[in-house]
Amino acid sequence: MNTLFTNANILTPQGVVRGCLGVADDRIAFVGELPQDFLVERSIDCEGGLLLPGLVNAHTHLSMTLFRNAADDMELSAWLQDRIWPLEDQLDAEACYYGALLALAEGIRGGTTAFNDMYFFEESVARAVAESGVRAVIARSVVTGADGGKSRVEEARQLYLDYNGAEDDRIHVAIAPHAEYTCSEETLIACEKLAHSLGARIHIHLSETYQEHEECKLRHQLTPAAYLASLGMLGEETLLAHCVHCDADDAALLGAAKATVLHCPQSNLKLGSGIAPVMPLLAHGVNIALGTDGAASNNNLDMFEELRLAATLHKGVTMNPKAVNAKTALQMATENGARALGWQSGRLQEGYLADVVLVDTNIPSMQPVNDLTAAAAYSASAGDVLLTMANGRILYERGEYYTLDIERILANAARIKDRLGL
Repeated sequence: MNTLFTNANILTPQGVVRGCLGVADDRIAFVGELPQDFLVERSIDCEGGLLLPGLVNAHTHLSMTLFRNAADDMELSAWLQDRIWPLEDQLDAEACYYGALLALAEGIRGGTTAFNDMYFFEESVARAVAESGVRAVIARSVVTGADGGKSRVEEARQLYLDYNGAEDDRIHVAIAPHAEYTCSEETLIACEKLAHSLGARIHIHLSETYQEHEECKLRHQLTPAAYLASLGMLGEETLLAHCVHCDADDAALLGAAKATVLHCPQSNLKLGSGIAPVMPLLAHGVNIALGTDGAASNNNLDMFEELRLAATLHKGVTMNPKAVNAKTALQMATENGARALGWQSGRLQEGYLADVVLVDTNIPSMQPVNDLTAAAAYSASAGDVLLTMANGRILYERGEYYTLDIERILANAARIKDRLGL
């Protein structure tokens, strides 16, 4: 379908352009002036609003929406061992399906068009992604269990064979060893070999807490980043969540490897884990994308909050108001994540996949508009989103979901919450 957005302020890689944006099928056909030969099937007057690339939630656990506000004000080890892991033992395919749908509905409502998910019952997550219309990288979380992790690695392999490239390439599959501290060396090596043989990305938590970081050094005489490097696990296809306690040598190592760091500032703050060293990572050329983490530790999936926090937190840490400027933060929330996950999206540019978000600027919190790039980074919120399009298909518009039955999702999420004893 050909869709024309008119009367729009369009955030392009070169800056904000006033005019039109055309979508033909799943691609952006043009930005700027309307070509005479463009056949318009639907025209949308943006009323001077702001068109952004779809936001990319580069690290999350979608089905953890079921645990929202169920484990607050706890440090990470107690949060996991005393609260989250016992709850996760009760999950099944149905719970993860509705938990994922709830997360996707929240994300779509707030302008997120792509997700990078690591969790359980990922077949159910794939089903939810297929119905919703978004893009997602999904991965079965691998830990070393009673059988040495072999069954989890096999599940990860089968998930890739069953779903990678599904739904017209809207679904990709990664291999996701959970973390150094939950995986034996044998499990990590098995995951690396599997990812290499399949050409898949590796998605892993790294140096999220000081305790995790230091205990790895005691076990292996190496930091977690250096340890993964010693196993051949660092490369351009490696996605590293958190990296809060990476040191200067780690930053250089990750930059040389061309790895991506998935920065989750709000979750890291809420769990008391610390603040990732974003400026040294950027200095070494590390690609940094933004994620919310799960709703149990955030407690929402609002990517506008993450990009605003990324743009302000590091100014305070470095006492430098120029650190992570508005443009850089927006790139982290869009283009950097899309590139890390393997899609030609994240830009409003001819030929790119049509993941487009319309933000209302005709509201008190966005007026008067002096700088639209700054307004997107510092003033906009998820509630300001008027329309979300992914792959050239409108998923949400002015309160209406086009692919999801929101009443059904909310009712079943509440039912499952009660079943879990929450």
